Amino acid sequence: SVPSIALQSVFNFNNIIFTLNFLMIRRLHDLNFSGWWIIFPIVFPFGYFIFILYLILAKGTNGPNKYGENPLELTKSSNV
Repeated sequence: SVPSIALQSVFNFNNIIFTLNFLMIRRLHDLNFSGWWIIFPIVFPFGYFIFILYLILAKGTNGPNKYGENPLELTKSSNV
């Protein structure tokens, strides 16, 4: 029925948004930023596109940061 399909669509959309937010927080940690920066697009909706571009294009911090080791260095050392 139509209401169940609509409810399932809302549920699926919420799951996707929830998962993407966690991925963006992990990327922010890779850039040595707090996960609270995820609020930036909510407060400044016009900056959302710039925010996403920055997350995609910015190089992560070299070496370990306050959120842990560099995952690229961990994979290089495990392949030796």
